Amino acid sequence: MVCEILTADRCAAAVFWAALLWASVADVRSLRVPNAAVALALVAALAHGLGSMGSFLEGLLVCGGAMLVVHVRGLVGAGDVKLSAAVGAYLGAACGAAALAIASALTIAAAALVMMKKGGIGGWLRLNAAAVVFGPKLLVEALPVEERVYLPKAPFLLCGALGASAAARLLSLC
Repeated sequence: MVCEILTADRCAAAVFWAALLWASVADVRSLRVPNAAVALALVAALAHGLGSMGSFLEGLLVCGGAMLVVHVRGLVGAGDVKLSAAVGAYLGAACGAAALAIASALTIAAAALVMMKKGGIGGWLRLNAAAVVFGPKLLVEALPVEERVYLPKAPFLLCGALGASAAARLLSLC
């Protein structure tokens, strides 16, 4: 009976979600994603994707590549790029892209709430006006230090991955 419950795929899933949770907690505490957590998530994704190496690589490249573009613009750290690649490798390209979309929407909403709390609606309007004029990367540098908002991205990625995975299971996509 234990053999029926404890399959390799379920072990890989448990390790993957635990690694994502570890990365999220670490990111909240220090704004850094531990490389060990990313490596563990990638190993779990590899074990999960042994039957479909194409899906593993496709998800890794699509999600990692998308976040690399955002990283080059100075909006996320390298740990967020690596963790996104691991999420894509585990979930596959389509579900991984959905996870990134959910995570992005949640991050934008959280940033908006923080900016509104800091400076009211005027702070939010100044942020948007500055983003149009300066662009996102220069915006961070243009804002005074006390107005800058640094949010951990890993918890939003965890929520996005959970949401995309649940939706895919409900719709029988994965």
